Amino acid sequence: MRLPGMGQSTTRLFRDKLAMRHRAQEAHIPIPRFCALHNDEEIRGWVDDVRPPWLLKPRNSGGAVGIEIIRSKASLFDTLETLADRRPSYLLEQYLQGIVYHVDSVAWKGEAVFKAVSEYGISPLDIVKQGGIYSTRTLSPEAPCVSLLRSLDRRVLGSFGLQNGVSHSEFLLTSEGQAYFIESAARVGGGYISEMLEAAYGVNQWKEWAAIEASLIHRKSYMPPSQERTMASGVVLTNARNIEAFVPIDRPSSVCEWHLSKHQIGVIVSSESFDVRDALIDDYKSDLAKVARDGSIGSNDVMQPNASQK
Repeated sequence: MRLPGMGQSTTRLFRDKLAMRHRAQEAHIPIPRFCALHNDEEIRGWVDDVRPPWLLKPRNSGGAVGIEIIRSKASLFDTLETLADRRPSYLLEQYLQGIVYHVDSVAWKGEAVFKAVSEYGISPLDIVKQGGIYSTRTLSPEAPCVSLLRSLDRRVLGSFGLQNGVSHSEFLLTSEGQAYFIESAARVGGGYISEMLEAAYGVNQWKEWAAIEASLIHRKSYMPPSQERTMASGVVLTNARNIEAFVPIDRPSSVCEWHLSKHQIGVIVSSESFDVRDALIDDYKSDLAKVARDGSIGSNDVMQPNASQK
């Protein structure tokens, strides 16, 4: 149909985790060491050189879906034999410990017109593998890592060729202060991240994405968002069977939204103070942990946070 928008080559960089890593490597963006799974000799050489544990990742799955933690050579090659012909659709990656951050952007004509840096409480991978209370929070512009992560994200999106649209990128920062690019998607982040950003900055990525696409299709100008405010906001979310155990009687001014679904309870909080916001997140994590223990789904069945938005 020749509609304007992202082409197949650019789309692949935001979907295929192997292509993503090759492009980041070409652009000298720091990434965990990785290995394609095409050649047995190359795989053996890689695992001899990179200490376990390793991450076995599906190349085309979103977020942490389908990722396996591999702790030994024997386990790896047993898993690869089980995968058989599906093996090339996975990659192997160095498992690094650290804090995971996400950078969410709106781009127009190759320039970021909005960019926000936030920090996960527990990494998405640990949530999927071990369960727990999902949370994320916006960071103060003065936070030490913000400038670094904004710069890295700018390099990622520039090398991937994002011209118009939105993005959700993830980075890992080790205890030694080394930052690594993990992955990027040309979409809005899940886990009520868009609602959190709107509470903090007055910018809704879904609306901006729709406005950008409409501008491209109708060949009209796009008006970038004006950041209405800078608040400290955050999300706390858990899976639980018995959500009736946590039904708020009222809504404090610090709570922007409640999200109650069949198996999930979520809250978005906001404050002018980052310290107050952090205390609110800790309080709600404690409250939701009690609900999760009372008939919780369990780590083996943990759903992706707000998977419908992934």
